[in-house]
Amino acid sequence: MENNKRCPFLKIQVCGSCSLFPLSKMIPVDQMKTRSMCLTPDYTACSQYTDVTSREHNGTPAVREESTDNGVKGFVVKKNYFYHYGHTWVQKGTAHSVRIGIDSFAGRLLSNIQRIELVAPEKMLNSGTAFMKVWCGDKTGMLISPVDGALSGVNGALNRDPGIANREPYDRGWLVTADIQEQSLKWLLNDELALRWMEIEGERLRRIVQQDIGLTMTDGGMIIESLASLVDEDEWKPLMRAFLLNG
Repeated sequence: MENNKRCPFLKIQVCGSCSLFPLSKMIPVDQMKTRSMCLTPDYTACSQYTDVTSREHNGTPAVREESTDNGVKGFVVKKNYFYHYGHTWVQKGTAHSVRIGIDSFAGRLLSNIQRIELVAPEKMLNSGTAFMKVWCGDKTGMLISPVDGALSGVNGALNRDPGIANREPYDRGWLVTADIQEQSLKWLLNDELALRWMEIEGERLRRIVQQDIGLTMTDGGMIIESLASLVDEDEWKPLMRAFLLNG
């Protein structure tokens, strides 16, 4: 894949930022093009990348190489799905039609979903822009579209039972369908790269929840199911920014 040559943590909008740095390491676009390691296979030499992907954590490998459906830090990574850094996914259908949903990481982070509302303007999806709003009790979060495209359908089952997005994020809990161009998938993560990214995201979440918020996660690093109800708004918003890219 083309995007195997760049760091999976690099986010490119107006400029690039590294999500491993708490205050965001901003990388000017001209530097990325000329001398930054982030857009080359040398990103593995980055001290932040090396620290988080260390294979010595708890005496077990930090990265798993399988490309089938796997449990990574308690989160499922599906083969042949394409993942956005905001924890939404794309599954190819027929022709240019795709199905979009949240991954199991977001399904656990957004625990106890009670309402989901479409906010995409004029039925158009823009990659990196919010397209749905989620209510988890008294907390809310925005979901980021993984692709550019035209909205073609919404999962009506979510109106009757929004919680299926928590319980079955890859199956009955899908969110919308859309028509896109194939090139929209080229910056997304899949297979081995998605496994590496999910492993690192699980470790990042464990560190934030245990060190910054002071909650203890279950064995294996699995997220607390009722996290939204256990944190206050000042703790919730940074979680949304860090993992769902809100704000």
